[in-house]
Amino acid sequence: SSTRYLKRKWPGHPLAHGDGQVYVHRAVLYEAIGEGEHKCCWCSRRVSWRGTGIARLVVDHKNEDRHDNRPENLIASCRHCNSARAKRADFLTHCRNGHEWTPSGTYLRPDGAGRQCRACNALREKSRARRNRGT
Repeated sequence: SSTRYLKRKWPGHPLAHGDGQVYVHRAVLYEAIGEGEHKCCWCSRRVSWRGTGIARLVVDHKNEDRHDNRPENLIASCRHCNSARAKRADFLTHCRNGHEWTPSGTYLRPDGAGRQCRACNALREKSRARRNRGT
């Protein structure tokens, strides 16, 4: 099928499966950025090749063409961002409430566990303050 990812026989590669097969996009990005921990390009969560669950590094194709395995088209991503991006065309540019992701409008968590929209945070704080005044 044209939607499947390309594989290559590469026994001994650090990312090879038991049958010696490696997904080409994973091998290309691995060669470009190396072993170890990396940050998700979208939310800055820490991910690694051998991580599990949300901490597992997922290779994201920037142009969404899963056969375009040029290094400049591949980025490290967490499972959440990769999945969300696949479902929402505006994921890269706007939060779930429609506020634009800009450097000044985005709070990057210091623990690397994601980003938060400053406009949404401000609205949440206003709502919390109104509730507290009403009691």
